[in-house]
Amino acid sequence: DSSHCKISPHIIVRPKTIDDIKKVIAKADEYRIPISVRGSGRNASGAVLVEGIVVDMKKHFNHIRQVDMLGNIINVDAGVECKKIREHLSGWGMEIPYLTEQNDHDTIGGIVSTKNVSSTSFEHGSISSWVVGLSIVLANGEQHILEDGITPSGKLLSIYQSLFPLLAKETHILRGGKPVCPEDNSGYNIWVQNIGVKQLINNIIGSQGTLAIITGVKLRIVPKPAFKKTTLIRIPSYKELSSSVETCKES
Repeated sequence: DSSHCKISPHIIVRPKTIDDIKKVIAKADEYRIPISVRGSGRNASGAVLVEGIVVDMKKHFNHIRQVDMLGNIINVDAGVECKKIREHLSGWGMEIPYLTEQNDHDTIGGIVSTKNVSSTSFEHGSISSWVVGLSIVLANGEQHILEDGITPSGKLLSIYQSLFPLLAKETHILRGGKPVCPEDNSGYNIWVQNIGVKQLINNIIGSQGTLAIITGVKLRIVPKPAFKKTTLIRIPSYKELSSSVETCKES
């Protein structure tokens, strides 16, 4: 990846199907081998590095499955580069403004699993606000689709039934520990107390594969504006950064 850490995996696999991913998980569980999922390898934290198995999603899980113009939704594989998504949507006159040229070589699965913070987060919110559905594989090999209208089942249902009462019970503690910054990529999104499937989606976003392997993502899309304007503001010193950001937000 893009970090300074140097750890070599024993095995690199490039699954072609979800069944391939299930087989890898089963073998890893049998032999107690750690798994890490890799997109484009642009993460700077070393999160993808592991001495066990690295699952490379980019080679085969790289298709744009569907663009729903009536529902304003795009359905893509987790290994699709953001540049491909932006270019495809541009031909339809649509966009996901959260994704910019800065993200071009990132995979959408990498952005979702790390809760990547974009330069547009102040204006367009976090990646969580653009994700409307996820296709995932759990540690026990179960495959699930998370979106409105689909009731969780199996292991996923038991996770939800355990998670929601705990978050509800400890709400006062969680709210007290919430970061004051408007957007962060600190991982588990336990502060947003959504009820239902959206709560599960929000907690998988940013979990870096520890809760599930993301195989597909459904994202909200909007019409592309005919004109955009960018303003460059020079900040005199680092000490004035926070006040400058607040001034920009008020403007």
